[in-house]
Amino acid sequence: LFSSRFVVRVFCVLLSVLCLWCGSGVCGYAQTQPDMVWEKTGGLEKGDIRCFIVSGMSIFVGTTGGIFRSTDNGTSWTATNTGLTNTFVNSLAVSGNTLFAGTSGGVFRSTDNSTSWTAANTGLTNTYVNSLAISSDTLFAGTGGGVYRSSNSGASWTAVTVGLTDKNVVTLAVSGSTLFAGTLLGGVFRSTDNGTSWTAANTGLTNTVILSLAVTLVVSDAAGRTVKRLELGARQTGVAQQESVRLGDLPTGAYLLMLLTPSETLPCRLDVVR
Repeated sequence: LFSSRFVVRVFCVLLSVLCLWCGSGVCGYAQTQPDMVWEKTGGLEKGDIRCFIVSGMSIFVGTTGGIFRSTDNGTSWTATNTGLTNTFVNSLAVSGNTLFAGTSGGVFRSTDNSTSWTAANTGLTNTYVNSLAISSDTLFAGTGGGVYRSSNSGASWTAVTVGLTDKNVVTLAVSGSTLFAGTLLGGVFRSTDNGTSWTAANTGLTNTVILSLAVTLVVSDAAGRTVKRLELGARQTGVAQQESVRLGDLPTGAYLLMLLTPSETLPCRLDVVR
């Protein structure tokens, strides 16, 4: 696939999370040749990996045993769960210097790089949060009881479910001013008025069990500049798909690959050696 020899150091948990999107099979991968080296990272002995997010130089993972932070590109991890009274973390989101965690017991907010967390659930009548998404200054939570909206960083929430015939919302995605909700059985719904009303968008969608809506691969250099951005398309549960990504024109150096899904960012490091 590549004209050069690549050695890739990828977080092993990335592959397991990819499998979760489809329910069976791996949805996408970046293939290298001839060497792929997997290294287990330290400090993640508790809980299954549910989500990733990157904020500045820190990487965060949400697990069934809480939140862990790495400041050395995944070499080591530290639990950061002070104030997190529910440690079953389904989704992470970031807005500026504020981190949000969606758990099976509501939303939690951190303004100190996850050192401490505070519950942010006023008005959130269904606290099983599957997904978080941010559109401009508005935070959305997809829950087992529909979509909730907050315009004050989670200080209060309002249910926005008009037209949402399946309220078990598994994933959320934002595209410009349009919001998408993927539901457990009812397919995809679309909102063009900031979540106030929803319309089904399922024409041609033969499988309406939605776990993820879109995937974008972003490749950044050591200075944080985006050098490639690839749209990898839609993902459906029960449909195994694969993608071949050509990165052979990258010069020697270290790169950060970020796989962007509606609810999380999945990072891995790519070392190009010529």
